[in-house]
Amino acid sequence: MPKFMWLLRDFTLELRDNKGKQISPSQYLEDCLSSDPSSLTGKSYQSEAKKIKNEIVKIFKDRECFTLVRPAEE
Repeated sequence: MPKFMWLLRDFTLELRDNKGKQISPSQYLEDCLSSDPSSLTGKSYQSEAKKIKNEIVKIFKDRECFTLVRPAEE
């Protein structure tokens, strides 16, 4: 199976875990995939988000994330 690559365009967040430690873009992806979608609105949306996350994890064993800053920023 090919590698799952998530490219985040115009990314402005600082990549930090819940303890404030700096993390890599790939760790950010793993955190997003493992987070509980209960903070999202709507039961059907939560259920669908959880299914999608589970399928990404199940199908793509090799995952990586890349971030791109806004083109206007230095």
